[in-house]
Amino acid sequence: MEQMLVILAFMGLAILVAAAVATLLQLRRTLRSVEALLEALSPRLDRTLDEASGAFAKVSSVVTQVEKSAAALQVTIERAHSLAGTMAELGDSLRGASRLTAVAGRAVATALRTLGTGRRSAPAGQPDPGGSDG
Repeated sequence: MEQMLVILAFMGLAILVAAAVATLLQLRRTLRSVEALLEALSPRLDRTLDEASGAFAKVSSVVTQVEKSAAALQVTIERAHSLAGTMAELGDSLRGASRLTAVAGRAVATALRTLGTGRRSAPAGQPDPGGSDG
């Protein structure tokens, strides 16, 4: 009976070894196929990687140019904002000057009317310089 168990154990071990050998042989064939595929694709992969590197370099260049343009645009926007503030201040100053001009104009008009009225009413016995018989 002990011999039978030993024989069964050896037979089980032989089956396991046979299965392992078959699996290893299949794995070897698969790895050879993968190797052949990689060797065939290697030139294509190299070209593809070179093209991808070139594309990334172009994208990087474009991004750099966009960043520079954005910085220049930022400066332009800041200057426009400053100019808008200056224009607003100028508008306020012009409104103030316009008010002063209007007040001064009214004062001059009033003064001229007053002077004109004074000339028309000449003292008695003197002719009216405006030519009216008043």
